[in-house]
Amino acid sequence: MSTRPILAHSPVSPLGTAGIPTPAQLTKANAPVHIDVGGHMYTSSLATLTKYPES
Repeated sequence: MSTRPILAHSPVSPLGTAGIPTPAQLTKANAPVHIDVGGHMYTSSLATLTKYPES
């Protein structure tokens, strides 16, 4: 007898109905922010960039 894990679908689950990860809902805080530093492009989020206000 084989046992398989049961995957429950919940509104906060990052898994879709087929068990495939789905992208997070974009907000102003987690939307990508592209930064050009000396010709090199970096991508971050507003939440990360403002995490330590004293820095």
